[in-house]
Amino acid sequence: MRSGHGGFITVKNTLLHCYCVCGKIEDAHHLFDEFPQRNDLISWNTLMGDYLHVSQPRVIVDLFKEMCIGGFEASVITVLCLLSAIGELGSYLGGESVHGYCIKMGFSYNRCLLGGNRCPNRHLLEGNRRF
Repeated sequence: MRSGHGGFITVKNTLLHCYCVCGKIEDAHHLFDEFPQRNDLISWNTLMGDYLHVSQPRVIVDLFKEMCIGGFEASVITVLCLLSAIGELGSYLGGESVHGYCIKMGFSYNRCLLGGNRCPNRHLLEGNRRF
C-alpha cells in the first residue's frame, strides 16, 4: 500500500483477499480500515466472505451492521454471506430479519436467496432444515 498503489481499489481488494488466503485475517481487516473511501461494495463482500471462510460469523454480522449504518446497500453476495453467518450462529430471528430485508431490497425474486436447488450456499440450506 505504501508503494503508491493506494489509489487503486482493485489492488486493495486483491491484497485484502491475499491476506485472507494466507491466513492473515487481522492484517486484511487492518488494510480494510485504512481505505480512504469505504464505498466499495466489493471490499465489504471480500472481507465478509473471508471472515466466513475462517468461521467468524459474529464479525460478519457486525460488518453488515456497520455497512448499513454507513449507508451502503447490500448485494446478493452480501446477503448470502450474512445468511451463512446467521446459519452458523443458529439464529432463527436473524434469518427472519434478513428475509424481510431481502423483500424490502427487492431480492425476493432471486432464486438462490429463496433456497432454490441451484443455491451454492450450504449453510443456508442447512439452516432451512433446522427451522
